Amino acid sequence: MQSNWVWDDRPFARGQAWIDLISRATYKDGGESVFFMNRVFALQRGELVTSLRILAKEWGWSTKKVSKFLDDLQNDKMIEKRNSDLLRIYILN
Repeated sequence: MQSNWVWDDRPFARGQAWIDLISRATYKDGGESVFFMNRVFALQRGELVTSLRILAKEWGWSTKKVSKFLDDLQNDKMIEKRNSDLLRIYILN
């Protein structure tokens, strides 16, 4: 899906951004370890690690718009986000 020319259209729609988050999340039941920004993260099913800046660049949005979108998803109980120096997102629904 993401290698198709249709996916390259920017800026992303909110639905496209939601699908992108789902596709980035770990799908294995036992979780997996990923290397991101010179660190190793042990992620569980439905979890991803990223940053506002990375999502903004890939979606063609401002970091403020990404932050607001993630807040809206969290308020709707679709995700749980945990901010530190990086952004950890858990897909809930």
